[in-house]
Amino acid sequence: MKLSFLFSFLTAVLALPLAAQTSPAQGGAESAGSAANAPSGPAGKSAPAPAQTYTVAVVRDGDSPVFETQLAGVRQELEGLLRGRVQVVFKEDGDFSAHWAPGRAAEALRAGLVDPEADAVLVQGLLVMNAATGATYPLPKPVVGAWLQEPEMINLLLDEMGRSKVPNLNLVTGGHTVREDLQDFIGLVDFSRLYVLVDAPYADATAFMQDYLDELKTAVKAQVEVVGMGADAQSVLDQLPPDARAVYLFPPWQMDKAEREKLIAGINARGLPSFAFRGEPAVRAGVLAGSLPDIDLQLTRRLALNLQRIILGSAPETLAARIRVEPRLYLNALTAQQIGYDIGFETAANAEVLFEDEIVTGDPIELVGAIEKALRFNFEYLSRQQDTKVSYEDKRLAMSPLLPQISAFTGYQQVDAGTVRASGGATPKVEANVGVRISQIIYSDQRLANLQVAGENYQAATLQEEVTRLDIIQGTAFAYINYLSALAVERVARDNLAVTRRNLELSRIREEVGTGGREEVYRFEAAEAGDRAQVSDAQATVEQALVALNQVLGEDLSKRWQPEDLSLESSHFRDVAETASGLIATASDYERFRLFSLQYGVSRSPEVGAFDRLIQGQEISLDQKQRAFYMPEVGANFNYANTFHQSSEYNPTFPPDDDAWAVMVEAEIPIFEGGARVFDVIRQRSVVRGLEYTRELTRQLVQQRILNALYSLAASRANIEYSKTAADRANRNLDIVTDKYRQGMVNNIDLIDAQNEAFTQRQNEVLAVYGFLQDMVNYMRAINFYEFYADPAQRTEWIQRAQAFIGREATRSSAVSPQ
Repeated sequence: MKLSFLFSFLTAVLALPLAAQTSPAQGGAESAGSAANAPSGPAGKSAPAPAQTYTVAVVRDGDSPVFETQLAGVRQELEGLLRGRVQVVFKEDGDFSAHWAPGRAAEALRAGLVDPEADAVLVQGLLVMNAATGATYPLPKPVVGAWLQEPEMINLLLDEMGRSKVPNLNLVTGGHTVREDLQDFIGLVDFSRLYVLVDAPYADATAFMQDYLDELKTAVKAQVEVVGMGADAQSVLDQLPPDARAVYLFPPWQMDKAEREKLIAGINARGLPSFAFRGEPAVRAGVLAGSLPDIDLQLTRRLALNLQRIILGSAPETLAARIRVEPRLYLNALTAQQIGYDIGFETAANAEVLFEDEIVTGDPIELVGAIEKALRFNFEYLSRQQDTKVSYEDKRLAMSPLLPQISAFTGYQQVDAGTVRASGGATPKVEANVGVRISQIIYSDQRLANLQVAGENYQAATLQEEVTRLDIIQGTAFAYINYLSALAVERVARDNLAVTRRNLELSRIREEVGTGGREEVYRFEAAEAGDRAQVSDAQATVEQALVALNQVLGEDLSKRWQPEDLSLESSHFRDVAETASGLIATASDYERFRLFSLQYGVSRSPEVGAFDRLIQGQEISLDQKQRAFYMPEVGANFNYANTFHQSSEYNPTFPPDDDAWAVMVEAEIPIFEGGARVFDVIRQRSVVRGLEYTRELTRQLVQQRILNALYSLAASRANIEYSKTAADRANRNLDIVTDKYRQGMVNNIDLIDAQNEAFTQRQNEVLAVYGFLQDMVNYMRAINFYEFYADPAQRTEWIQRAQAFIGREATRSSAVSPQ
């Protein structure tokens, strides 16, 4: 996107008269690109006629994939800038290469300068750039190049306007310093020895790093150890000692992509914190940290633009050679995890942490597995199960009075002598006995009714447990989907932050080329800060959603999960969604499906069923209370006692009886209890009526829940399409406005508005999908059928019942419709 933007923008700039592109500092040297004002002779050539060939000698330090990439970018940019008016030929020759030998750099540069076909020279690499900046002779041709590192490394002298002090020389630099990197690196890692990885031919150019380290206030005096790099990664890794603790990485110019990846992987495998001058691109490739934004495109574009203006007659030394760089700390979260580096909160708050959302932590989990876990460990459900068990024991307790009641007893008695004499010896002075009592209720209408009521209460408790089970499934599915939704919203917020940062970079480029002001940069910097706050809020929402999920699962609230995503095509919701879609093609079909949902949901409602059981139990109790006026309670008792000890002082006329027993059968019916039975009947009738009203209210609420779920489901399904369309149009609008902003046709406020709208609609699109899934869960809860927690037979049964019901209703409607 950056490349297309810059192409469009500079194309628009070049479409203006050349004088409009020329700053006052450049004066007549750039006005209209006339031959009269252009450098003549060895210093430059006049503007060529259309389609004229302009040859550029490519002078390099040696073979490098990076140099090839840069050259391809410059060639592509020039084609767009020149629009075929000039054919630029880049001439490559073995004599133009230093072959990575420092002593051959000056020779390679001279070969390019004296080449009779060359109109200008493009230098690539530190060696040939140093040869150009240190040339002891005037440069006879324009010499251009782009250097990623700080100007001091190539001994480039610039004035206060950022232009070269050497005639015919223009080397574009980023202006970022190694000193800034070292300051950031020391803030991240403590080290006493820093291993600097740099291409071997450039080793002498890094001697200044020790001075930089000496200038910094570090806890430990750090020493620099230079490790020379070539085209092979393993040879570099072999030079790192086992006790290495920190690595600073300059761009490995001689390595291809595979070797660069091998080098970074090897550094990370050793657990070494690494910092790259390359900055953001290197961090994205796996380096731990860097602070230079990706300015490759800016360098390439500025190099191409300067070369284009030189071709049109501008003097190289009059063109800006420094690119504004706004450093920021970049950290690779995946690398930090791999090497065991813990990114602090303050560090993360002031840095751009890449791949943070790709950190794999926690156990994998999917929807059905989450539900099964919740049904095993959710504390609310476990508590409800205990309530059911209590009700079951209440039922057994109600049965126990109807069974035989057996008890044993023993006794000891001693009376005074007077009592013994008064009884004539019939009462012994001392007596001890043991015995047993047995009682059995033969018939008790109240106790039998209590047993039946307890049975109904137990059945109601099991249905209440089913209500809780269904609610736990719903709550788990909701928490799971909420977690997925929070993760998706966080990703959208991160993407929006990335767009803002690209636009911020764009505003800096506009400021640099003079088509925008500093106020645009400030506005996007403010937007970036706001977007970072949105990301922080989204992260907090993710953590809150995770806590809610763990709570319903009955897990440690801090446990991490890797949830399996859900979509509209998920098999968990397919049957209900497809069946419903197929059965509600018309308004009449929708009405029949509504009736089916009501009938199916109410008939399977455990809430209604629980009240049916409670009502039935209380009606049994009412009937018993009405029969209490004439129904007696009949019971039998048996008592047996054995007197195993008596005193010898007794009347011989009455010998002691060692065994005594008694059997009694009795029937009892209350005659008058102060009106309590009448009052009890009246009270019980009110209890029954209250439960009946509550049952009807519950049935009504169940129907309301079904209808609300149906209406929400229909709306959310349509909302998916609407939000998708809105997001698509907002993104297209953002692309158009971004292109116009690149071309200077709109201001930054228009771009910010377009970006905010695109962000809002993208967020709405994500929320619409997960909102629909939640509405599906609500509908399934309302009809008491969870497709994602049903076996194939249950799914088939639901589909068949829906089709059969709607078919019957359709037939009935056609039969009664007027002919």
